[in-house]
Amino acid sequence: MSVKSIKFCALALLTSVCGFAAAPAFAQNAASVIQTSDQNATQVGSGNVAIQGNVQTGVVTQAGGYPYGVQCFVAPCPTGINGATVLQTNQQGVTQQGYGNTSIQGNSSTANVLQGSAGYPYYPYYPSGINGATVLQGNQQTVDQYGVGNSSVQGNGSTAIVDQH
Repeated sequence: MSVKSIKFCALALLTSVCGFAAAPAFAQNAASVIQTSDQNATQVGSGNVAIQGNVQTGVVTQAGGYPYGVQCFVAPCPTGINGATVLQTNQQGVTQQGYGNTSIQGNSSTANVLQGSAGYPYYPYYPSGINGATVLQGNQQTVDQYGVGNSSVQGNGSTAIVDQH
């Protein structure tokens, strides 16, 4: 074995060991937000009032990859992998018997999911960001009224904002 081949082998070994030692792990983020609300009212008589309200807010912010300005010189460069699941459910039920009853039901659900992979200002060391988000919002409102002069007001507002880059 020549001195030239020994130097080449030593250089290759040093580069591979230093390259693997310098490469950080993948940035992986996973979040789950589960919000549930069950409301039920049973009223018998006259002049009853049932008011049910529910407000749910789920905010998930995830970032992955290298911090801004850090370069990746050895492949494979890390990838920012983000995954978020937001589940918001609401069930409201009112049963009223008599006359002059009033039922007011309201639900507001907001889910903000922001996912990003930090990038580099240097070509060609841009990481690929893999983002996955699931937002499920469900609302069920039920009113059973028996008698005369009853009124029912039901409102639902669901907002989902997902920003992935």
